Amino acid sequence: MKPYRADVFGSMLRPSYLLEARTQVEAERLSDVAFKQVEDRAVDGCIAVQERAGADVVADGEMRRNVFASQLVQSTEGFESIQNNSVGWFDMDGNIQTSPVTVGVTCRIKRKRHLSAEEFSYLRAKTPLATKVPIPSPTMYAYYWIPGVSDAAYDSNDAYLADVVDILRDEVDALVRLGAAYIQIDAPEFGMLLDSHQRAWFAAKGFDPDRLVETGVEMINTVMGRHSGVTRRAQGASGHRLCRSSVTMTQQR
Repeated sequence: MKPYRADVFGSMLRPSYLLEARTQVEAERLSDVAFKQVEDRAVDGCIAVQERAGADVVADGEMRRNVFASQLVQSTEGFESIQNNSVGWFDMDGNIQTSPVTVGVTCRIKRKRHLSAEEFSYLRAKTPLATKVPIPSPTMYAYYWIPGVSDAAYDSNDAYLADVVDILRDEVDALVRLGAAYIQIDAPEFGMLLDSHQRAWFAAKGFDPDRLVETGVEMINTVMGRHSGVTRRAQGASGHRLCRSSVTMTQQR
């Protein structure tokens, strides 16, 4: 038995040919079928790197996503490009760095296709090793709630996040039916809720930072359900371990 287990927490670097192909698809210079072949090539490369490195659990590097949490937006209706939405981060010296959040919820969200079933099915067929599927935390979708815009679609941000939870829970159910035994919940954002600047950012969006810790744990537990034989881990920003109900959340970056 190995003394340590090794697996990739998040995205692997997207190769330049994949980024270029994505640009060509957006410009309608590359077909969807041809782009899928490029994505497959990129995933194959990620698998090979992990196998050579001796990883015990293999992921697909999130090659089929624009960013690590984008597959819900890519797989549903109700999100649109939007301006004047941003989030503040901190650099290593403690200075605030502002980044745009270019997507917002403008209509009630409705799933068009599964988020990660394709990712898992392809990955499972390509490696004999144990495999892992990352999906975004429901709490991360607070980013996409825009006061004065999103409340035209939903009576409250709670109602919006309830729809997010329903979609993510159905996705976990589908992944388990396909044989997924290791599902990672990304970016629960509990570390952000310890910081006064970011607490104020959540409050400005209409969220109660104190309540969001409790409801965030409840939402993640609802998403994960109680599937026997499935390892659940929530990976995010902070340095502590938090255990509640059916989910063990190990947050570190």
